[in-house]
Amino acid sequence: MLASLSTSRGLRMSISGSKVGSKLSTPATIQAMMRDVGKSINACKAEGKPLVSCYVPLPVTGGTELDDWPGGIAQKFNTLQPMLQETLLVLNFSKSAREANSWLGENGEEDYVGFWQDDERGVKISAFATTDTITAIKSQLQPGTCFALLNQQIFIDMMSSQDAKDFASSLFAAYVLESLNVKGPNALPVRGLLYRQFPGDWLAARRLEGDAGYVVLASWAERPPREEIERVFFDDSVQRDKNLTFLQRLQKQVPNFGN
Repeated sequence: MLASLSTSRGLRMSISGSKVGSKLSTPATIQAMMRDVGKSINACKAEGKPLVSCYVPLPVTGGTELDDWPGGIAQKFNTLQPMLQETLLVLNFSKSAREANSWLGENGEEDYVGFWQDDERGVKISAFATTDTITAIKSQLQPGTCFALLNQQIFIDMMSSQDAKDFASSLFAAYVLESLNVKGPNALPVRGLLYRQFPGDWLAARRLEGDAGYVVLASWAERPPREEIERVFFDDSVQRDKNLTFLQRLQKQVPNFGN
């Protein structure tokens, strides 16, 4: 979704702007997004949630035509690390805690699993946590402390251990800003996003034409299944695009057609 967050201007995300049919946009800057992440973590800590997850899109840096991230997880970490400073400021981390990046788990440095903590604030953060770091994360959980996993890499499949499955299911989503590319009738492409900034609801929003932001299509108190999200966008496209001409549909499917 993002080469830069600067293309998303307009209204700020807010609880009052989450009604179906209301207009909203992604945060105007990377800094604003990362501050919102900090606010969500603070809200989770205030409600006593011990283990939370956050997902943010990363601005592509040094990508090629074939691969946005030729440097892999190391490149992603080096992109996220300076972004995270805004979040740590919102969380009131001390200067020394903000600068004292360390690694989590036995292979943390090799896998770029970053770790930041401030005992005075009762908040710990890990970036790109993997299944191999679950044990290390559990050892860091303490009463009254909120541990936030940012862009975690814990992937669960049929071969995953029950312990890993239980851990993944225990994660509470504090912040999500996820680009969606779904389909309407006749495979018509629809661009949108799934958004959640705790304590707000989950929102599905469709991208408006041009640079006009997003409009909310649905909201949920709990994260909806993927099938429900796709249905919302499909049903919206049935109504919104029903009067498109053949040429207009072709232009949506092939954006450069006719230019």
